[in-house]
Amino acid sequence: MWLGGHDQISANFLEEAMSRMHAAADVSLVYGRTRWIDEAGEIVGEYNGGNYVFDEPLTAEVRYLRLLNNLDRCEAVNQLIRRKFIDIDFRPVFSGDVVFLCHLAAHGPFSRVDNAHYIRREFLRGRSTTAMERMTGKAEAPRYHEMAAYFVESICGHSEIPGNARNDLIQDVLLWMDRKYSIFSGSQAKNTVLAPRQDKSWDAPFFSVVMPVYNREAYLEEAMRSVLSQGFGDFELIVSDDGSTDRSLQIAESFNDPRVRVLHGHHGGGASARNRGLAAARGEFIVWIDSDDIQEPGALATLRKAIHDTPDADVFYGDLIAFDDGNPAKTARTNYPDYFRQDILPNLLRGNMLPNPGTAVRKALYDRYGDYDVSFRRCHDYQIWTRLADSAKFKKVDAFLCRWRQHGGSLSSTTSKLFEGRVLMDMFERYPVSRLFPGLSDGDSGPAALRAADMLESLQEFGPAARMMCRAGLSGHGDTARLRALMCKAGANFMPALTCVIRSGGDVEGLSAVLDDLENQIFQDFNVYIIASYDARIERKTLRAWPVVETIFQADSDEGGACGLPVELLSGASIVWIDESMRYPDDYLKKISAGLEDGSRRAARIDYVQ
Repeated sequence: MWLGGHDQISANFLEEAMSRMHAAADVSLVYGRTRWIDEAGEIVGEYNGGNYVFDEPLTAEVRYLRLLNNLDRCEAVNQLIRRKFIDIDFRPVFSGDVVFLCHLAAHGPFSRVDNAHYIRREFLRGRSTTAMERMTGKAEAPRYHEMAAYFVESICGHSEIPGNARNDLIQDVLLWMDRKYSIFSGSQAKNTVLAPRQDKSWDAPFFSVVMPVYNREAYLEEAMRSVLSQGFGDFELIVSDDGSTDRSLQIAESFNDPRVRVLHGHHGGGASARNRGLAAARGEFIVWIDSDDIQEPGALATLRKAIHDTPDADVFYGDLIAFDDGNPAKTARTNYPDYFRQDILPNLLRGNMLPNPGTAVRKALYDRYGDYDVSFRRCHDYQIWTRLADSAKFKKVDAFLCRWRQHGGSLSSTTSKLFEGRVLMDMFERYPVSRLFPGLSDGDSGPAALRAADMLESLQEFGPAARMMCRAGLSGHGDTARLRALMCKAGANFMPALTCVIRSGGDVEGLSAVLDDLENQIFQDFNVYIIASYDARIERKTLRAWPVVETIFQADSDEGGACGLPVELLSGASIVWIDESMRYPDDYLKKISAGLEDGSRRAARIDYVQ
């Protein structure tokens, strides 16, 4: 194991990593999540370590290439390596760690420990040299030919890569280098030694500009021309029509330009149209332009230079010039921060801090994290940023890349924050507390839920805010009065985990006592319906404003009648039948919820003492 002199490992990393080595003799490397600290040792972020564990079995050459295409950061090289598989020198060449890791992967699979075992110190100030400059003592441009030679030596001398697979693997690796660094195709004529194979990868453009469109006949032609007039030529323009009923499709198909591809589809929403474009895209990077926006002149050339200058970044974005469709002279300019070398997730909790128009995204990210979620009619771009941010590196380009049109028909003009609230809830379900709130540990679920409730309430998403307040209450950080207020504001929109149904046959004292029991529950993510067999005269003091949602009177509401209640009236994910003649301890609903937590059970039962 190599370890940087300024880095650290957790106390139990070697023990846990060695257990992985002992369990599988073919594992070549064990790595874990990376926690970043600053010069003073303060935590500044966390990274999942990289997704380098693949479905096995794989041949050595396939695993070599797959790792190459998935590598985003190389912290794994500083973690536990099986010594017998180190049969190549570690060279001080540009990206030598990439070559070394690929060589190692061809010997055997990697194993990932899902804990933050590697603690890397990020020097955010006062450090201007690159790792290569510190290794060689020289300040010079990357020497790509040395990296290429290192790859060739690795492949040709590898004991696990058969001879008949080496030429193809070398060609794939050199094609990868060219796509990443433009070292061969920078000239007009392509090197004949790198002739394309049947996969036609040389025909693929560098950029796929994808333009979703639905009923934008007034703006589409201007948007398309702004792309086709770019000075940088290595791109395709994919117009993904979402079942337009106006002239949008005819306008798109009227362009007689080989760079234009028009896709037809049924109306499924913006996310669906984006996914259709993604499936057809051939470029290494996807550039998003909406059909009512205008790409700035020189935007693609600016993006290409940024990618060349910062090859380890994955998402490149710039600023936007927002203009009013009714008054084009009225403009506003954005000023997005640069999140490079930062964990962007905590920033995304505050809202969508990234532009979609004009942004370039490495296509491999979508292969790894999936398409846009079609259940998000709005904010599907915001939601996918929160997924890509698991490991992607975001880099700002210091330029205006797009003119962003504001008009009454744009989705961004809506005042509802429903989907922003859904994105936040999705983030809380997806990530551990420490990823979202760097000052908290994964055990601080209560304070985290309380902060989440604040954020959701500020969006006026009272139902989800009440759910998070319930979670906070489980760890002693809740506020019962505030929870009740949120539930009242949410009304029918509050969708709790449990709906308690009380069958009342006229025992007013028993009903009052059981409502007291429910009011004192530790687990408060529930609401209450009362089914009464008598038409009135339940004393007013018996009924509370909370947690009772509704009292339903049914003649002859015996047990069979109560069970016949239409479940669509009940908003909870699960139903708990409550008997007014029984007493319920304060942890009753908590135990019921725990019994249903894993999602595999359709019912739960617990034993308790009356």
